[in-house]
Amino acid sequence: MQLDTRDEALLDELAEEYSERLRRGEQPAFADYLDAYPHLAEAIGRLFPTIAIMEDAGGSTEDAAADTELLTPGTRLGHFRIIERLGEGGTGAVYLAEDEELGTQVAIKVPARGRCGSGAEWAGILDEARTAAGLEHPAIVPVHYFGREPDGTCYLVMKYLEGGSLAERLNDGPLEGREAAQILGTIAEAVGYLHRKGFVHRDLKPLNILFDREQRPYVADFGLALHAAVQGRRAGDRSGTLRYMAPEQVRGEAQWLDGRADVWALGAIFYEMLAGQPAFVSEEAAELAEEILHREPRPLRQQRPSLSAELERICLKCLAKDSTQRYPTASDLAADVRRWLRPRRRHAALAACVAVGVVLLGVAASLWGSGRSTTAPAALTGTITAAALNGTIDIRVWNPSDPGRSGLGLGDRGVLPLRPGDQIRVEARLNRPAYAYLVWIDSQGAAWPVYPWTPGDWTARPARETPQERLALPEAADEGWPMQGPRGMETLVLLARDVPLPADLRLETLLAGLPRQPCQDPQGILWFENGRPVAAAADPLRGPSFSEPLKIADPVLQTQELLRRRLTPYFPVLRAVSVANQGE
Repeated sequence: MQLDTRDEALLDELAEEYSERLRRGEQPAFADYLDAYPHLAEAIGRLFPTIAIMEDAGGSTEDAAADTELLTPGTRLGHFRIIERLGEGGTGAVYLAEDEELGTQVAIKVPARGRCGSGAEWAGILDEARTAAGLEHPAIVPVHYFGREPDGTCYLVMKYLEGGSLAERLNDGPLEGREAAQILGTIAEAVGYLHRKGFVHRDLKPLNILFDREQRPYVADFGLALHAAVQGRRAGDRSGTLRYMAPEQVRGEAQWLDGRADVWALGAIFYEMLAGQPAFVSEEAAELAEEILHREPRPLRQQRPSLSAELERICLKCLAKDSTQRYPTASDLAADVRRWLRPRRRHAALAACVAVGVVLLGVAASLWGSGRSTTAPAALTGTITAAALNGTIDIRVWNPSDPGRSGLGLGDRGVLPLRPGDQIRVEARLNRPAYAYLVWIDSQGAAWPVYPWTPGDWTARPARETPQERLALPEAADEGWPMQGPRGMETLVLLARDVPLPADLRLETLLAGLPRQPCQDPQGILWFENGRPVAAAADPLRGPSFSEPLKIADPVLQTQELLRRRLTPYFPVLRAVSVANQGE
């Protein structure tokens, strides 16, 4: 976004005001600035969170433990004797201690700054105690006791888990996909329970994932847990550990947080388990905040090519910048992980080999019966190589109430933008018979099946599919599909392969979590091949293009990049066209 001199000066003034209010201890509502200056929304969205991060170290509480008063071995808190310090976190230090009355070992947490001298500190530790004590879940660390010494020292007594933390485990490198998924599934179920109780954890990270001696994982540390009943008063609060904070946490939108902020943190943890390094790696707080807000993590399978594409999809869905594109709940995330972990009834690779064999036999039979040769088909002797699969798509448009809009193609002037009352037909061509799949992605990022499913219903896929060379849909020549939905860019996608899509490869899950596609150019039209823009004139079917690719909204390009990463491992043909829709 290019700013003129006047807007740059205004932005400088707003940034100085915002920074000064932070230094005075205020919690200015980030959204207020966006609402007041909508034409500067993009610049404010990039600059202001970075200012906030620089003012208070990003709300990350990792350094706060430096203020904790460390307790020496032998120190007594009530009838508990300190044995050793186990570690330090953002909200305090944790010690191994002995319960001298019961003769058992426990973990004791002492809050940052070591004492509850002020009312706010006392209320904070008491809130954590009450929160944790009210949570009863097999994967949440139970709290046994809350104590306060005469000198003001507060402490929480919890179950001691001998297996260490996930952070310690990750020191040895990444985990295998199945092990990481099992940990994530268990933790996500516990976090889902927490959300149903009305809380957002806000500080999920490897240090707060603990293991017992049987290596079962638990969620710990509820010092920053925020209940829905009080979060309306927390505008501007950026509490958490920056590396695992969702974009909305970085922006200080605590008053609007819900469980999807924790879903982001679970995705960041999952990424680190699979990659052996964080999703966002900058060491400087401001740079790290910039990464979280505006950059995509490096694709997991660039680092581990053998990693399951489904696990990568699950992880990246958690890390969607837009919270509406993540899993709605941690329980939904857990269910998706459990589905992946469930044993398959048959091996997908074997099924694919069988399908390839069937197709080759069908081709051989066709050649044999065609009368072109009286000898054995060349396909059986290995002397013929099938042409590389390729294809094209187009959309035909007409409006029953407007005679001027009758059977227009995307290459015809005046066809765009698509408008209410328009009906469309879809045409797809392949250079040879193959299994084709058509999907429509609307301006809100939702993917809808077009073919071979019953349009709009992912569950209605035919039991048997046949290779196609040309498709014209709807099947009845005098019918069309009405254009509906809000303004934005609409995308038609053609996918093709030589064998049917395996039953255990769910296309709807690969297409989940796509960004919204706003429309900046009412004449916008852009063609893609394997996620990359291509010139319309290169294909006679399409005709001329009416806008430059660089004028198309960036989310459209982001969508195509996501499609390329997710779909090209399964489909040699990935063609798409995005067009402007005027909206209802």
